Amino acid sequence: MDLGLISTVLILLMLSGCSSNEDISTLIEKAHKGDDRAGRKLVVVLGSADREAALAAYRALIEIGAGSQPWLMTGLKSGNAAVVEACSAALGSMGSKASVPALIELLDHADKRPYAAAQALGEIGAMEAVPHLVRALSSRDMELRKAAVRALVKMGPETAGPVLPLLSRGEDEVSQRAGIRVIGELGTRAGVELLIPVTGANRDAAAWALGRIGDRRGLNALLGALSDERWPVRRQAAQALGSLEDPEAVPALTAALDDPETVVREWAARSLEVLTGQPVLYVDDGGNQVSPYNLYR
Repeated sequence: MDLGLISTVLILLMLSGCSSNEDISTLIEKAHKGDDRAGRKLVVVLGSADREAALAAYRALIEIGAGSQPWLMTGLKSGNAAVVEACSAALGSMGSKASVPALIELLDHADKRPYAAAQALGEIGAMEAVPHLVRALSSRDMELRKAAVRALVKMGPETAGPVLPLLSRGEDEVSQRAGIRVIGELGTRAGVELLIPVTGANRDAAAWALGRIGDRRGLNALLGALSDERWPVRRQAAQALGSLEDPEAVPALTAALDDPETVVREWAARSLEVLTGQPVLYVDDGGNQVSPYNLYR
C-alpha cells in the first residue's frame, strides 16, 4: 500500500471517534484549545470539496500558529494532494524550519503537487534546500520549475552560485531557461559572461536577463540581437537596451524603428525615449505615427 494512502487511513482511523455532527466551527474551537483530534481533523478538512470549509480550516490552522505545526506535518504525508498542498502552504507561511526535510522530500513526488513544497521552502528561506531547488529547475513539471525559480529568487543572491552552471547547459534548454530567469531576477553580474554566448531557443531569455542585470558588458550582444531572425529576441533586445541606458545604442534602436514587427518598433521607441529624454514616435499596425504606450501611466 502507498505510504501516503496508509497515512490517510491512519488519520481517518484516529478521527473515527469524532461525532459526525461536529461542524467546522466546533472543530476550530476545539483546535484552538489544543484538542489534538480536532486539529488533525481540520487538516483532513483541508482536502474537502467544500471549499468554504477548507478555507475556514486553513485560516484556523494559521491562526493557531506553532501549535498546529504537528498536525500540518502529518498532513504532508496525506494521500490527498490537496491536503499536502494546503499543509505545505501553511507551513511555508509560518516559516516552519521543522518542516524543511519533509518539504524537500516532496519535491520528488510528482503526485503531491511539489510546486507547493518549493514555494514553501522559499518562504521559509531554507538554504539547505537550495541544491534540491536547483535540481528542480530541470524538472519537466513546469509548475515546479516556476515555483523553484520564485523560491530561489526570494531566498536572495546567495542562491546564484549553484544556478550559474545551468546557463552553459545549452543541451538542456529547459533548465538553462529556468536558470537564466533566476540570474536575471537576481541581477547577478557574474552571469553576464555566461549569458552573452547563449544560443538556440533561449536567446530571448538571455537578452531579457542582460537587460535586467544592466551591465554594459552586454551591450554588443544586445546590439547584435536587434538583428536576430526571431522577433521575440529583437523585442527583448530593444527593451534591454533601454535598461542599459547607454547612448551607444541610439543608432541601432533608431534603425529598429523600421523593424517589420510592431512590438519591436514600439520597444525601440520606448527605449529611445529613455536614452534621449525626447518623445519618439513609431509606426503602429495601422501605419500611423504614434507614441509608445506608457507602461507606468
